Order: sequence, then C-alpha cells, then structure tokens
Amino acid sequence: MNQKKFGRAASDPASNLRLWITAGVGMAVDLLSKWLVWRALENVPGQKHEIIKGVLSFQLAQNPGIAFGIELGRWFILLVNLAGILLILYLFLGSDKTVRAGHIGMGLILAGALGNLVDRLLPPHEVRDFIDFPVWPTFNPADVFLCVGVGLLALSILRSNKETPSIRLR
Repeated sequence: MNQKKFGRAASDPASNLRLWITAGVGMAVDLLSKWLVWRALENVPGQKHEIIKGVLSFQLAQNPGIAFGIELGRWFILLVNLAGILLILYLFLGSDKTVRAGHIGMGLILAGALGNLVDRLLPPHEVRDFIDFPVWPTFNPADVFLCVGVGLLALSILRSNKETPSIRLR
C-alpha cells in the first residue's frame, strides 16, 4: 500500500471545504427555515399549517430539552452540545483526507449542533421545532442534519479497514 497518498484531513484544503461548507450551508438552511416558518406562523407555539393533509404539517413547538424533549437542565445540555462539537472537530483532525463521506457527515453534525446551539443561546433559550408528522415528535432541519450526519459518519467508520484510511481516535 502506498502510504504517501493518504494524509491528514486538517491540512487538506478539499477536506476542509467539505466539512466547513457542509456545516455552514446546513446551519444557514436550519436557521433560515426556522425563521421563515416561525415568522409565517406568527411566532406562536402551537400554530399549525397543514402541508399534506394527515401526513405533514408545520406546527410550532419549543423544546427546552434534547432528543424527544428529554429535559436535563439548560447548562448541562449546553455543555453536552459544546462537547459534541469539540468531539467532531477532534475526529476531523484525526481523520484521513480520503474519508470524504465522513467529512460530509461531520459537517452535517456540526450544522445540526450549531443550529440548535444558536436557538439555546438566544431567548427563549429553547430549540424551535416545526416539522410535524403525526407519528413522530416535532423536529427541525438541524435534527435531520444530526441524524443523517451520524449515519454517514458511522458508515465511514464501518467501511474502513486495515487497508483504507479511517477516522481514528488518537
């Protein structure tokens, strides 16, 4: 195996672009969509607009907790959020530049974590949710980015083996 073709993602411009553009665009999509929908529905939690009758609606909800509304205390949630962001940055620094899907996954995780962090830092210090399917708790684009990002990152890690570069904790 030619070790010279592999290298650290942190020093690779293309890897950095994948990570930071994905994170920036994702965060912008999340915050802009929250702003637009909340403004259109007059910023009143509980307001609802049906998109596809019985299947999808926009319903404003505020979530003071984490996943599925689990409340753990504001400061603890902020610390967990920041720790998650730092973990993703650490994983990126330890990753190889050829782990493209993993870098996109990390960017999506950053987008979701940063989008929800902005909500937690601004009054009323709760995450703004609005996508509502009757069979699932209300969520937002940041939540989608987090889930898809974790999936991409997990696939990248599972696909790696001794012969291909991976994402390692060092």
